[in-house]
Amino acid sequence: MKRRPRKIKTKKKRTFKFSEVKWRNGLLLAAVALAIARFVIVPLATRGPRPTHLSRAESVRVSMVVDEVLSDFYIRDNWRFKKRDYVEIHIPEKFKFVNFYVELNKKLKAIGIRVIECSENPVQTKITMTLGSGKKTADKIVFIRKSNLPSIAGVAAIIIDDFGYSYNDVTQEFLYMQEPLTISIIPGLPNTERVMRQAQLAEKEILIHMPMEPLNEDYDDHGYTILCDQDPGIIRLRIQKAISEIPIAAGINNHQGSKATADRNVMNVALREIKRNHLFFIDSRTNSKSVALDVAKKIHLASAANQMFIDAREDEDFMETQMKRLADTANRNGRVIGIAHVRKKTLQVLKRMLPELETHGVRLVPVSKLVR
Repeated sequence: MKRRPRKIKTKKKRTFKFSEVKWRNGLLLAAVALAIARFVIVPLATRGPRPTHLSRAESVRVSMVVDEVLSDFYIRDNWRFKKRDYVEIHIPEKFKFVNFYVELNKKLKAIGIRVIECSENPVQTKITMTLGSGKKTADKIVFIRKSNLPSIAGVAAIIIDDFGYSYNDVTQEFLYMQEPLTISIIPGLPNTERVMRQAQLAEKEILIHMPMEPLNEDYDDHGYTILCDQDPGIIRLRIQKAISEIPIAAGINNHQGSKATADRNVMNVALREIKRNHLFFIDSRTNSKSVALDVAKKIHLASAANQMFIDAREDEDFMETQMKRLADTANRNGRVIGIAHVRKKTLQVLKRMLPELETHGVRLVPVSKLVR
């Protein structure tokens, strides 16, 4: 019986249609594109174009501006730390950063630099800031809020002199400013009593602005001025008369008085009478040779002295400079007393600058808080 020949199976050739070839080629191209995207496109999108740094000269100018503004806001040198890639600055927990930011940006613009980025992480109490110009960047700054840093470095008192001559819009605006200004009223003037009542309603501390004899100025004597040739009884009587007219006053400061305050005998009589009435005395320092504070210390009278006249010149730029000097003195010495006057320009400067005092580390207080 013959065997049937065994059939050898051969693989059938597969034919590809054009559409299938096109699909596979497309898939291959997509894979290549994904690979390219993974190693080229994604890193570029993540990093962005690599910024260049400012030149050394530009960086120095930026550092100088930053240091200047930090100093203006009384951020101390020992609160600043240079790290490898950034500067770390510690700030008080309640530091008003927005005010600082506005001032910094303004001064940076003057040298062609700006704040490129500023973001806050409230959880870490950290603020990150990047400065630069165009695609150029300066060193990054990291601000860290610290609860153990003092937000107030000093206190200041501002006495506003010469109330009583009139009662107008300027007078009222001074009296009802929210800051604790000390109001000093001259006795015996047409509006003395009215100003006193309104100042009391506004809860302002009140002084008697006691007229005293000047060296080389004209003065009016309406029965209150203390003169160097007066008998001790007259001096005491005039002080009593002033106190009876402004009975709610906490203390007395001198109006004019460059001659009287340099006279030891006059000051001895006047200050003893002030002490007998349980008031304090502020020497306005209209004469650098005044002996008032020395006499006050010897008789153990609570006293203090004016350290600057804020509006010695009726020039707003000068007044602003004096206000900055007031803040500097408070931060340096812990305390300062300044005197200004009830004038329109003075009012405008104080309205602008008083709200910034605490931002600059200074708290405004009634002058009684600073007498010793």
